[in-house]
Amino acid sequence: MQLMTFDPKDVSLADLNNHDGRSFAASGKRRFMCPFSLDCLGKSVKNEHRSLTVDTQTGQFYCHRCTAGKGSLLNEFKTHNPKREWLPPDEYRAMKKTEKAAAAQHARERKQREAEETLDAIGKARKMYEEALSLDVSEAKPGVDYLRSRGLGPLFSLLSGVRFHPTWYGRGPALVFPMRRNEAIVAADARYIDPAMTLKCQAVGPKRLGVFATVEAFRQPWAVIVESPIDALSLAEAAVPAIAVCGVQRNTIGQLEWLSSMFAGKPVWLGFDADDAGEETAHAIAPAFAAYGSRVLQLRPPKQAGIKDWNDLICAADHRVLMEVVYHAIEPDRLPLLSHQAGMNPQ
Repeated sequence: MQLMTFDPKDVSLADLNNHDGRSFAASGKRRFMCPFSLDCLGKSVKNEHRSLTVDTQTGQFYCHRCTAGKGSLLNEFKTHNPKREWLPPDEYRAMKKTEKAAAAQHARERKQREAEETLDAIGKARKMYEEALSLDVSEAKPGVDYLRSRGLGPLFSLLSGVRFHPTWYGRGPALVFPMRRNEAIVAADARYIDPAMTLKCQAVGPKRLGVFATVEAFRQPWAVIVESPIDALSLAEAAVPAIAVCGVQRNTIGQLEWLSSMFAGKPVWLGFDADDAGEETAHAIAPAFAAYGSRVLQLRPPKQAGIKDWNDLICAADHRVLMEVVYHAIEPDRLPLLSHQAGMNPQ
C-alpha cells in the first residue's frame, strides 16, 4: 500500500485501488484504507481499519474516521455528470433509471425495424418466386435442360417447387429454389445456369431463416441434411428425401433451431461434401441437432477421384450406383457416429 495522501476533491477509483489493492466489498459498497489523512494512514492494514466506504453505483465516498469525502464524488462520476460536481443518490439513481429505460426503448424500436425489414424481404422473395415459371411449361425448357445436364430429371424438382426464371434479377436465366421455414417460403435461392456468368447464385429474402427441402423431406421419421439444393435433388433421385441448408455458416447455425426441434429425437444424417470444408461444417452443425436428442450421423459421398458431392456421383455413374452407395451407407452398423462432444469417432 502506498503511504501518500490524496485530495478528496480529485480522486478516482483507480487511485483508491492503487492505494489499497486488497479492499473488500460489503453490502454493495467497497471498503478501503483511507488515504486522506495522516491519522488514517497510520492505521495498520486490517479490514476493521478500512474506514473509507465507496458507493460504486453513485460515486460517493466517506471516511468514517476522518470524515473526508463528504459531498464529493469520484472523478469517474464527475466526468459522467460534467454540469454538476455531484448528484444526490436518489437523483443519480433516477438518472440511471431513465437512461436504462431509454436504452431499452431504443432496443425495442431497433428490433421492430428489423422485424419489419425481414417481413418486407420475405414478401419480396415470395413475389419473385411466384413470378418464376413452373418447370412443366415450355418456356422453362432451358432450366429442365440444365437439370438433365446435371443428371437430374425434372420430376423431383417440379414436386419440390423448383422453378425457372428467364432473367433473375435482370441478369440471366436461373433455377429458383424455394427456401422454407416449415412449409412457408421465406426466401428464394437462385442458381444461374449460364456457364459464362461469373455470378453463380443469388438469393432474395432472409435465406438464413429457411432451407430447401425436396418433396416429403419434412415428413420423414429422420432427416438427411446436405449443403446445396442440387445435392438434395441428387439424393431425391435415389428416393432419399433431403434438406439443403444452403451454405450455413457458424454464425447462422442458431437459425436452424426450428429444424432441429422438428426432428427432435430422430436420426439425422449429415451429408456434406467429401472435403475438409464439408467435415468442418458437419462438426459445426451437429450440436444444433444433438441438443434436441437426435442421433447425429455422417453420410458422405465416396472418396473417389473427381467426386466431391452427391451430384458429382450421379453425374459420374447411373442412379443405381447412387442408390447402392446411399443405402449401403445408411446401414446403422456401418455409420460413424458424429458427436459434438467427441468429434468424429467410429461407432
